[in-house]
Amino acid sequence: MTWSKQAIDAVQPIYHQIMQHPFIVQLANGSLTQTRFNHYLEQDTLYLAEYRSILATIGAKCHNSSHQKQFLHFAMATIEAEQIVHQYFLKKSTSLTYQTMPATALYTGYLYQQLTTQPLAVAVASILPCFYLYQQVGEALQQQQLASNHPYHAWISTYASEAFKQDVITVVNIADQLAADSMPDIQAQMTDAFLTAAKMEWLFWDGAWRLESWPI
Repeated sequence: MTWSKQAIDAVQPIYHQIMQHPFIVQLANGSLTQTRFNHYLEQDTLYLAEYRSILATIGAKCHNSSHQKQFLHFAMATIEAEQIVHQYFLKKSTSLTYQTMPATALYTGYLYQQLTTQPLAVAVASILPCFYLYQQVGEALQQQQLASNHPYHAWISTYASEAFKQDVITVVNIADQLAADSMPDIQAQMTDAFLTAAKMEWLFWDGAWRLESWPI
């Protein structure tokens, strides 16, 4: 069994909790308030700025030239596609402050920690939930046969697209290759990083639902 198969099996309870979260439930049925969605987009814009840098640095650390090119592609093309969607939804909003909130700071800080203190394979595992879980959520929501006038149709379609699915497959395959070349203790660290980052995805959406702000 490949590393990714084991890791994806292990992450299913977290995925199910994400799908049951009221933010995702209301995103799916279109009843999510624009205020909550804007809060999410604001934080995701800040997150993506850091995520792009992390992906590019992972690419620079790769010894495999194909992996290098893939991560540079992820850092540019994938993030740019997401930012276009963000701009579409945020163009009419005038109430955003772009202040990094706790969940965002925790998540990006954790990814940087893996990038700077752990083997490359572990760093790759830590960035994988942002690919895998978004694709799974997007595909699940798309399968609900959304109406063409669904307010969040463009966001859902981005993550349910075949192009994004292929990017997910690519990064999963890279993770499996790195895992195959790693000792069992590193593979265990990869799984731990993957599951921890998946939990932070839940925290990220929960922060948007709660309209999270700094308590002091």
